[in-house]
Amino acid sequence: MKILKVLHPPLKDCYAFKFIGSKEIVFSGDTKYFKPLASFSNETDILVHEALIPEYIDKIVTKTGLNSKLKNHLESSHTTIDEV
Repeated sequence: MKILKVLHPPLKDCYAFKFIGSKEIVFSGDTKYFKPLASFSNETDILVHEALIPEYIDKIVTKTGLNSKLKNHLESSHTTIDEV
């Protein structure tokens, strides 16, 4: 197994894991777009990656009632579906 530290501000300890066997699988938790993760997962068989659909941010914010604090967090700390 290989490990890559990824970015998910304000958290400091976030990681992606590459499992190597008959197939290579990369599993990443929440992270903003992070170019080293693209290289880390290049040519793997499977990438499991959280992705944010930007058009739903306002709907999520409204539903939770957390306003601009949540919106700012989602936009600055998560990877969009297009970036994945």
